[in-house]
Amino acid sequence: MSIKKILDENFEYKNAIKNRYYIPKKKILIGNKEILFELLVTNGFVKLYTIRGRLYGIAQVVNNGHESPDWKFHFNICFEDIYSAWEIIVSCFLIHIQKYYDNKNIKINNNDIFFYMKSININLNTNFPNDMSGREITVYIYKHDDKINGMNNEGVYYNEDDKNGKEIKVLYNKNDDEFPFYFWCECICEIENKLKNIGIKKRKLNDCADGDLWIGNFTSLRNEAFVENKFDYPPNEIGWNGAKHEKPFSWRQIFILRYKCYYKNKIYNYLFYLSYVIIFISIIPLILKKSEKIYIF
Repeated sequence: MSIKKILDENFEYKNAIKNRYYIPKKKILIGNKEILFELLVTNGFVKLYTIRGRLYGIAQVVNNGHESPDWKFHFNICFEDIYSAWEIIVSCFLIHIQKYYDNKNIKINNNDIFFYMKSININLNTNFPNDMSGREITVYIYKHDDKINGMNNEGVYYNEDDKNGKEIKVLYNKNDDEFPFYFWCECICEIENKLKNIGIKKRKLNDCADGDLWIGNFTSLRNEAFVENKFDYPPNEIGWNGAKHEKPFSWRQIFILRYKCYYKNKIYNYLFYLSYVIIFISIIPLILKKSEKIYIF
């Protein structure tokens, strides 16, 4: 299913960068709630988010100096293929989010869910630095931290338009807002397969982004929380988890992701070619035997 069918054509990448100052908003049914999605083109990026996703990014800076976990998946995409990759990644995630919340046992906290992703705007970011190659599209992973809700756990305040104007509301982040591993595994594996099947090319050809932990052909993992007292994004040299926060996935889960996104196809390809080799070797004696009979005759 396309972005146009799930949201509308204003959320497609080509229209987003063309209509830079337009902020499309659309509510879609997730579970039994209508969740608002908003798209914003700013600071050289195209951003798609829910209110909770947007507020998390703000609260992370305001409430905790950007030292809370900032986990994300990066996708390594060449500039000319960002249009198609954006379509695949957005639609895959929205479909899987709807599927996840269709389970009636999973409740939506504060009538909203966490979703936040962004892509570089190729119209404004033509000089995207080489040391950032492999991070052309980013999907954020919510990892709960009590500090996000403020020192006294008062929550995050925001304005919401209603029929009577703007209303001040409060939103609390909870552990329940985290998606489980199986959700991420299904999404990332499907995205990897679709990107590969339509021939998406990578900007960083032989590796994932410098300083990231590789996951698949296109995907890598990184925590960009500020390292204590540094007040800046961690440099590539200190690795994929410079702040030493708890990982969103165990090593076992990371290897499962790698297997399903990368090694599984490799193994199938090897077995496919190996089967041909075995068949060829098995028929060589038959060919030789037949040729001997012909020679004797």
